[in-house]
Amino acid sequence: MWPQPYLPPDPMTPEETRRKKLAAAKKKLKEYQQRKSPGVPAGAKTKKKKTGSSPETTTSGGCHSPGDSQYQELAVALESSSVIINQLNENIESLKQQKKQVEHQLEEAKKTNNEIHKAQMEQLEMSGGWGTINILTLEKADLKITLYHTKRAARHFEEESEDLAGRLQYSLQRIQELERALCAVSTQQQEEDRSLSCREAVLQWRLQQTIKEQALLNAHVTQVTESLKQVQLEQDEYAKRIKGERARWQERMWKMSVEVRSDPSEEKKRDIHRIQELERSLSELKNQMAEPLSLVPPAATSVVEQLQDEAKHLRQEVEGLEGKLQSQVENNQALSVLSKEQKQRLQEQEEKLQEVRELERLCEQNERLREQQKTLREQGERLRKQEERLRKEEERLQKQEKRLWDQEERLWKKEERLQKQEERLTLSQNHKLDKQLAEPQCSFEDLNNEKKSTLPLEQQVKELQEKLDEEHLEAASQQDQQLETQLSLMALPGEGDGGEHLDSEEEEAPQPTPNIPEDLESREAMVNVTPLFWLQSSFMDLPKEKVDGTEQVERPELGFVQPSGVTDGMSEQEARARALGAAGPSEGP
Repeated sequence: MWPQPYLPPDPMTPEETRRKKLAAAKKKLKEYQQRKSPGVPAGAKTKKKKTGSSPETTTSGGCHSPGDSQYQELAVALESSSVIINQLNENIESLKQQKKQVEHQLEEAKKTNNEIHKAQMEQLEMSGGWGTINILTLEKADLKITLYHTKRAARHFEEESEDLAGRLQYSLQRIQELERALCAVSTQQQEEDRSLSCREAVLQWRLQQTIKEQALLNAHVTQVTESLKQVQLEQDEYAKRIKGERARWQERMWKMSVEVRSDPSEEKKRDIHRIQELERSLSELKNQMAEPLSLVPPAATSVVEQLQDEAKHLRQEVEGLEGKLQSQVENNQALSVLSKEQKQRLQEQEEKLQEVRELERLCEQNERLREQQKTLREQGERLRKQEERLRKEEERLQKQEKRLWDQEERLWKKEERLQKQEERLTLSQNHKLDKQLAEPQCSFEDLNNEKKSTLPLEQQVKELQEKLDEEHLEAASQQDQQLETQLSLMALPGEGDGGEHLDSEEEEAPQPTPNIPEDLESREAMVNVTPLFWLQSSFMDLPKEKVDGTEQVERPELGFVQPSGVTDGMSEQEARARALGAAGPSEGP
């Protein structure tokens, strides 16, 4: 019986777990892509509405990281490698099934061959003769059949092993490429982690500084707002005072103009002219608020002096108010500058906050990438395990192939031994047949010698026949007929070519005389008949043995060809027997 090969355990349960893990990894990748797909996060939109900053800073969070495409390519490569591994597992399962079918067919063929061999052995035991040679030839045929099946199985396993080796090389190359890609991604991720850690440290330091600056700015803004309120109150008070003083000045000027218009003299006209000039100067004072009054003519009245004094006083008040207004304007400009700086600082703080949020998002992304890297490493370990399992299976197939080759070598050696045994048996059989053929040659020589010794007796018989009278011719003829009948009766047991030779010898032999004694006649008949009868029987047995051997060898159930040595030996034996048979009758007369 064939040695049962070691079958690996059913790989369905680890395949199901691997498929579940792949499905989970695909789901995680889809979730990651869905998280990365939206352009602007919700927090950035709210900040944009509140601060009104530029959209470039808010939309920066929606850009994809450079490692996404690499991870997608790795995911696609892992999916393709998983598909290839599934195909390899299916091919291995189909090969295992084919192997089982081939083993089953081999077992059935062995059973049928064993049954045929047993039947042939029984037939050979029942029929004698060439039993040992037929047994050896049957064993040789069985060995040839087993060799054919083993060669076929070995070729089949060689093809399967070559196919599996090619697929294993392809899977190994693919795994090496994936490992290289994983190494490159891991190095990039490490560099990104380092840069992100540095950025995080810098941004945290900036955050602390911005928080401190923001607290200081808030305190300063509160102070500035309070000072602005006070300045606005003072400005309102100054405006009210200026309005009251203007009203008073207008009333005085109106009164003075009325008094000047009431005098018809030239002085009054001059005063009116001066008053008009003063009004003009007042209007200029109202418009310019800082320009000096026009020159007063040398001849001025007391009213004009009073007006000049009041104008000076008003001018001083106006200058003071202008100085206060300038200080307020400067304060307002400083406050506007501070407000602008504060707005800029707030924008910078918002940008820093956005950077912090981006850093947080990058940290989350790094965590997700680390998780994905862990899953990829686990998948790489699973691929390595599958690779080791395929290598073990390949080694097992190689061992099985070696066993088949060893078995084939053993069968070849056994076949050689059987061929040698067959040759020895054919040589022994030929030697025996040569001995058996040598014995009839000796008997032929003895028979020829006896015939030569009987020649003088025949001459005496002829002389006696000449002396016989005509009266005894009838009696001699009757006796001759009786002798012929006796000889024919004695020659009946031999059939075929040997019998024909005996008839020819009896016809050519001279007829005995009636005066021969009975003892001599019976002795000569026995001498002439016994060796011929033995020779005829030996020649008759040889074709029968040949026919039996050819029938046993040429049966269709055996499924092999008769060895050339046996048929050559039989043909040589038959030729020798025929030559001896032809030589015997020729030497007889």
